[in-house]
Amino acid sequence: MTGIRNTLRCCAHETFIDCPYYEESQFPGDTRVQALISYVLFGDTRLGQQATRQFAWSVNSEGFISARYPTNSRYYIPNYSLYWVGMLYDYMRYAGDSAFIAEHLPVMHHVLGYFERLARPDGSLRLPAYHNFVDWSFPRGEAPVDGAGYSALVDLHGLPALQWAAELEAYAGDPLRAARYRQLAERMAPNLKARY
Repeated sequence: MTGIRNTLRCCAHETFIDCPYYEESQFPGDTRVQALISYVLFGDTRLGQQATRQFAWSVNSEGFISARYPTNSRYYIPNYSLYWVGMLYDYMRYAGDSAFIAEHLPVMHHVLGYFERLARPDGSLRLPAYHNFVDWSFPRGEAPVDGAGYSALVDLHGLPALQWAAELEAYAGDPLRAARYRQLAERMAPNLKARY
């Protein structure tokens, strides 16, 4: 446990950073985990709240959160935008701040709107634009995709984002939107199990 605490302390300054040596950037993929550790080990939601707010500032016209922020350049990794929905969900669970959640729901709508436009009739998602990074164990770090453009990892990022969105809307937003996100997730889930 001491190693986790020390690592988090090395990566938490005025923002969270991915590592204290190499990139030193705040990425949603790393930041979500760091914020959760901060909530659980230290009971402190302030830096997680700030990161969630800062990433929301970076959303582009298409509905992508910048893959690192703050920065003077933009770089987009589609599933990182879905991680941001997870960050908002985590903040709701640990801080219970309905005003903060309600303030950020329009950004969530914009992000999920992009992915909804990628949905096939069965609810699975077509491959998003930009760098579909997941992990460097894959070529270029991108998730495998079949010849028809299906990817389990793309869909398995989309499904929980819809489930989180339904709970966020139920907590601080619109019950009709909550029902809609829940319905989209319920349409998607059984098809993913059958496909993958």
